Amino acid sequence: LTATLGTNWSGSEAPYTQTISVSEILATDSPIIDVVMSGIYSTDESRIEAWGYIYRAVTADGSITFYATEIPKVEIPIQIKVVR
Repeated sequence: LTATLGTNWSGSEAPYTQTISVSEILATDSPIIDVVMSGIYSTDESRIEAWGYIYRAVTADGSITFYATEIPKVEIPIQIKVVR
């Protein structure tokens, strides 16, 4: 599965949260999630830095809520392998 974390996060201080829709995900899933690299060094450098702010992902039926220590300043495309 794929999705994108945007730059609009909730919260005025850490932890910041963002919930994204992932229609195939279940609350009982244990997904393996990673950032998708573009192959362009400067873009990938920004993405990997932003991905480093994410410290937790919690599934629900149809969505994943991400928690971050800082608000990422770039969109982060992600890939999700679902483990059931």
